[in-house]
Amino acid sequence: MEGYCLGGGFELALACDIRIASISAQFGLPEIILGILPGGGDTVRLTKIAGSSVARTLTMVGEPIAASRAFDLGLLVSVHPPEELADAARKLADRPPFALAQLKSSLNIAIDTDTATACQTEIKAFALCYSTADKEEGANAFLQKRKPQFTGA
Repeated sequence: MEGYCLGGGFELALACDIRIASISAQFGLPEIILGILPGGGDTVRLTKIAGSSVARTLTMVGEPIAASRAFDLGLLVSVHPPEELADAARKLADRPPFALAQLKSSLNIAIDTDTATACQTEIKAFALCYSTADKEEGANAFLQKRKPQFTGA
């Protein structure tokens, strides 16, 4: 993310699994200043990501925060100079799609269920991934010291 990420833009960002930004980015939920509140699930997502105190402050005050502050609050995983942001994003995006989908499902279940159920879900997802062509490609690329070429198969 670069520039201003306010209101609906910040709502979209909070719905993402991983968030990175340019050091010049600004984040905020100014809806309260307009007499309304964030309506896209942000009160829930923000509370789960950064905790009640941060969610209350950002939504009740409505003032934007700098990318460095958003990073400190756990809203971003990294902050980059503008000229390095695209490369940083590409590095994060190069993952095996099927395994990533299984991982996201396992993580989501882990948040909302008991440990035993979450572990069983993870075991099943691991088994599914272990039999894929992407797993073979990943292992071969590691052994050959090259970048893997994942296909989602």
